[in-house]
Amino acid sequence: MSSISSKKISFFSDKADENIVILLPILNALATVLVPYTPDGLINIGMIRAFVIIVFGIYFLLNYFTIKFNVAVVTFIFLFYILFCVIVGKDYLVGFNVYFKFFVATIHILLGLHYGSRPFFMRRISIGILIMLGIYVLDFIISNIFNVGSTSYKGVENEINFGGSGVNLAKCVSAILLMVPIMFYDFKSTLLKRILIVLTIAGVIHVLFAFKRSGVTSLFLGYFIILLFYPNPLKKIQFSIRVLVFALLLTPFVYEQIIDNYQAREKAIRLDDQENLEDQARYVEYQMGINEWQRQSWDYKLFGAELFNSRLYFRTRRTFHTDYMTLLAGAGITGVFLLLFHYYSMIKTLWQKNIQFRTELNQLQFAVGLALVVSMVLYGFSGLVQAIEPRATILLFIGALIARPAFPNT
Repeated sequence: MSSISSKKISFFSDKADENIVILLPILNALATVLVPYTPDGLINIGMIRAFVIIVFGIYFLLNYFTIKFNVAVVTFIFLFYILFCVIVGKDYLVGFNVYFKFFVATIHILLGLHYGSRPFFMRRISIGILIMLGIYVLDFIISNIFNVGSTSYKGVENEINFGGSGVNLAKCVSAILLMVPIMFYDFKSTLLKRILIVLTIAGVIHVLFAFKRSGVTSLFLGYFIILLFYPNPLKKIQFSIRVLVFALLLTPFVYEQIIDNYQAREKAIRLDDQENLEDQARYVEYQMGINEWQRQSWDYKLFGAELFNSRLYFRTRRTFHTDYMTLLAGAGITGVFLLLFHYYSMIKTLWQKNIQFRTELNQLQFAVGLALVVSMVLYGFSGLVQAIEPRATILLFIGALIARPAFPNT
């Protein structure tokens, strides 16, 4: 068991249901890195993960959950509206396959809202997420030692391997890195803090080498937001100095690889080149989605058609990936509104808590929560609602931040 305070608080609770939630980040991490190496079908670890979370999620909703926050109401409305859009579609196999992923990730905020108020839950779930980061870092190291998995971008001179999950894993790693200030505040164990520092450095290298624009942008913008709202002026200066020193020390080791990735990426996104334009399918996706929305009737504008099944509706080989076009085309302006209102409700709830209880911890929690919501908005431009790991991790953490007592002694 991990000791996190002078009271030697164990990693596990004495409640079985709470322990399942604490282990979810670890289960999600294992599923992410092992899915490409397990056979398809019911014994695929991704299917096992989905089955476990869906069954537990339904059991949790029926037996434990009570609505204490407005954000929970918004979450249920969002879940049921997306379910309605899937039900009225033509291809249930495709629609429900994606909806189950959406449900698995979304249920995490309800779990966080319920268990976040329990003693020591925030520290326990933080350790679980730290282990999650450790699994990702280990996967990154092993994939480069044995030269397995996918690489970053074509044309990169020094190829870096990113395991079977590829560079998209950088979204989840970047999100976890935004949670580090809360972890560092909460962890009392010197050993845990040292592990946190090592994994943070490794995580930053992972994000920079993967060079996913959404991951890199959300990391830098997120820490700017945290710094902006950091409550203690002295700690704000200390934090800024540490970040600056860390960046200066890290630069010589990553500079060449970052420039290599940047040049390869620039080659792939020149929109004036027709071949490259076709490679950048998201650009075409926005054109198709907006044009269709503009020319269709008001019922389509409001409710869309064939959610998660844009290949059938638009007769294309590639399904829509971005959150905003997926929802605009499949769930109409109502779907986009509910997504953004869901984000707004999280920020509003954290802000109200911050205003009502002006403590250093509550101010820090608002800063981190705001940074995480902004990261979800940015991830939406490359696709988040159809992903499990980054969205589930962020929602679980935000839910716990909202539900955590204003003056915790845990």
